[in-house]
Amino acid sequence: MLSTDDLYNLIIENYHELEAIPEETHVLCPRVDDSDANAYDAPDEPGDDITVEEKARRIEKGQKNFEVSCNLSLMLGLNAEQVKSWLETWKARLEACLRKCDQCVRKWHSDRDWFLRKVSTYVTSPTEDRV
Repeated sequence: MLSTDDLYNLIIENYHELEAIPEETHVLCPRVDDSDANAYDAPDEPGDDITVEEKARRIEKGQKNFEVSCNLSLMLGLNAEQVKSWLETWKARLEACLRKCDQCVRKWHSDRDWFLRKVSTYVTSPTEDRV
């Protein structure tokens, strides 16, 4: 079970990671900017302007950015006044991607199951009796 301090530390760590992601980079998919038209669902094929190795690097980085974005959704359960500016920044980054990128929309809605399982470990003690 995650303590309150651990939760805040997780959010702080992930918020700082979000701040380090360049503004033009999509936070939910591997695209590095809006003009990036590479097909990331075909990782073994070179892109229009990138090698297979660079594509793999972007996919890995995109997955990390996605995880940071999901972890920051934990702010929604906190007192809004405590995280107001961070919450606004996170929402703005997510909305920007979700409004313009089909890959971000697909990833956000289809790839969060790992996160939901992870969150359940934060709130449920393994020794807790379940009814």
